Amino acid sequence: MSIQNIETTEEEPSSAPRRCSWSTRGSDLRIRTFDNRRIKVHKAVLEIASEVFENMIITASSNAAKRHSSSDNSPKVTGSHPIISVDDDSVRICELLRYIYPIKSFPIHELPNLSSTLDLAYKYKVKVAIQLLKRQLVRGTWVKSHPLAVYNIALRHNMHDVMKDIYPQLLSLDITPKKTLTGLTEEEKQLPINTLLLIASTKVKLHDLLSRKISDIFHKLPQSNRQCQRGCWTRHLSSAILEHTQNRPSTPIDILELAMADRRSESDCTCLQNSLDACASVNQYITGSTQGVALPLNEDSESKLEIVFDPQVFDYLDTDLIIRTSDSIEFKVFKYILGNASPIFSDMFLIGDQHPPTSSLPSDIWILVEVTETGRVMDTLLRYIYPTPRPDFLSLSDALDVLEAAIKYDIDPVVSAISNEIIVTELIEEDPLTAYLFASKHSLVLLKQSAMGRLISKDLPNSSDFSQHPKFNELESADLLRIMQCRSKFVSEALKMTATVIRAHWDSHGHRSKYRDGLTGLVCLQSTITQAIQSGHPFSKLETVLSTMSTDVGTFQFLTVLQCLGKVKAGLIDLESNFRYR
Repeated sequence: MSIQNIETTEEEPSSAPRRCSWSTRGSDLRIRTFDNRRIKVHKAVLEIASEVFENMIITASSNAAKRHSSSDNSPKVTGSHPIISVDDDSVRICELLRYIYPIKSFPIHELPNLSSTLDLAYKYKVKVAIQLLKRQLVRGTWVKSHPLAVYNIALRHNMHDVMKDIYPQLLSLDITPKKTLTGLTEEEKQLPINTLLLIASTKVKLHDLLSRKISDIFHKLPQSNRQCQRGCWTRHLSSAILEHTQNRPSTPIDILELAMADRRSESDCTCLQNSLDACASVNQYITGSTQGVALPLNEDSESKLEIVFDPQVFDYLDTDLIIRTSDSIEFKVFKYILGNASPIFSDMFLIGDQHPPTSSLPSDIWILVEVTETGRVMDTLLRYIYPTPRPDFLSLSDALDVLEAAIKYDIDPVVSAISNEIIVTELIEEDPLTAYLFASKHSLVLLKQSAMGRLISKDLPNSSDFSQHPKFNELESADLLRIMQCRSKFVSEALKMTATVIRAHWDSHGHRSKYRDGLTGLVCLQSTITQAIQSGHPFSKLETVLSTMSTDVGTFQFLTVLQCLGKVKAGLIDLESNFRYR
């Protein structure tokens, strides 16, 4: 249901744009914005979502009852619809309200818009909006593309968890007056200069520590490694890593990235395992060092807002509906909040008076609805409907239980939100077959595509455990055939792509080397990757094939193999992604 909810005023032209679309059935409050528009809302929704809005409503209603401070029998606000005035325009307020009401919320693609909405969420202390906007902030590409801007947003609101996540990216920046004073966005320019100086000085100190550690690590390499007569790349590895950490001292070394950037065609290495071990030691030291880095925090406790669950949110005594679960847990809720979110709930309320509540309940509560869900599932579902912070799912089964309830009660925004959460947090990795069956049953296209990608890349269809899966018998023969065909075709294309990349790499680089045994390394690489693909080896772990090769083969052209492996890995990731949507 979608009802326009911005009223024009006497001072406003009737042609004013309307931007908000949530159900206003039962609305009992108006928000008057800075641009003189009135937005229809519900007092209880705003009071639950924000203590700031709650206090404004109390003042406007001349009522001393405060929802968050007590659960006594305070009388409900009655009379004509009160109006609360805000000093923000209707566009910004509507954007904030989209995170308060249970309607589908589309991601914000521009960082300035997200920053502005997040500022508004903190201004009115809307915790659910803060939680969801923070997720967009850290899951988006801005952490890498605009780390200074993200850090400034986090610093402004004391989001310590975001600050710790972004700090390694900051230490990878070139913090110099020339770099920091030109080409910055408005958000980045707001960072205090003392913060930038602290980041720069921390970066220098960290690099000095790393330089000593790297020299020590490579000095302890076996004597045979340092005396290699083949133009050993390990002799260049120390200087390459030092150069890398000069710019990015807090980022663990990616040996594939170093190899891809190396252009010394005569640099061969016969001591692969020692090189890998050295990089692993450097990475371990980098991780340990950055964990102890001091952060420039804003210690103003007034601005810090904890995102915690309200234990009394389903226990207010001025509600008009009780939901009783299969395990006899009762939730006191507002009928219009659930009815506006779900047409199924709305229909259920029509027959709710056939089940009168117990005598121990207040007399003004007159509807009781019994559901088949457990209290755990219903609690999470209601927190997705109510304007409250949402709990994190600890397992795929927990997420699917709540998702099934959202589908049952036809709450599309919640279905979309939970499906996306399963995909983004990679809960689907726990059991892709169960996720695939669930998505197929309920026609959830994106979830089904993600599950299919996991099934075909991990070789589950050919695994001996696959047929022993508890839900294997639920697979229809057509689905099983499709999965197996996709897996077979994926392997075929992956092997073909691998062979093409390796041949092209040898034609472009390998033949130039004065050491003709480079071809041996590439042939072994193709054989090892073939085994990895056929066995469903995770693409993110393909570096481990190098250790296998150094043990089985011994001498081979290290740099050529590394560069080729990087190209193969990127190709496999792209191929798996494309297969999801076929």
